[in-house]
Amino acid sequence: EFGIEISDEDAEKIQTVGDVTKFIDNLKS
Repeated sequence: EFGIEISDEDAEKIQTVGDVTKFIDNLKS
């Protein structure tokens, strides 16, 4: 749980912790 909502489509793309970090960074920017 990251405190944000991630769609199933995006979740399928997130396969590593690094990808999660990039995803969250993109949301914040």
